[in-house]
Parts: sequence; structure tokens; C-alpha cells
Amino acid sequence: MTDISQMIRWNTGFVRGLAQSVLERAKVIRSGLVQYAASQEAAPSKTQKTKRKTTAKKKTTKTRAKPARRRRG
Repeated sequence: MTDISQMIRWNTGFVRGLAQSVLERAKVIRSGLVQYAASQEAAPSKTQKTKRKTTAKKKTTKTRAKPARRRRG
């Protein structure tokens, strides 16, 4: 019985440590995303000026699609 309770304590500690490390990593990633988003807000003003709007219409094809093959049964 002692072995099972020790195993449960070890597993509890392991899961707690794992959860703590995941939360710390998430905080690091989240802080990096905030910095990345702040740097990206200034950039669109430059790219909007360089983008060209295309007015060409998409050409349609006049050929029909081939019908699906039929199996001989």
C-alpha cells in the first residue's frame, strides 16, 4: 500500500511540475506575441502603398468538364 501512495505522490508532483512549466512557457510565448503584434501594426502602412489592385477579370474556359467514368457492373 505504501508503494501505491508513493507512486501517487510522485505522479502528483510530476504533473504539477509539468503544468507549471507549460504555464511559464505560455507566458513567454504570449509576451513574445504581444511584441510581435505591436511591431506588425506599423508595417501595413508601407505595404498598402506598394500593393497594386488588379482589375483584370478571370477568364472562364469554354470547354466542359469530362463526365465521371462509369463502372461496368
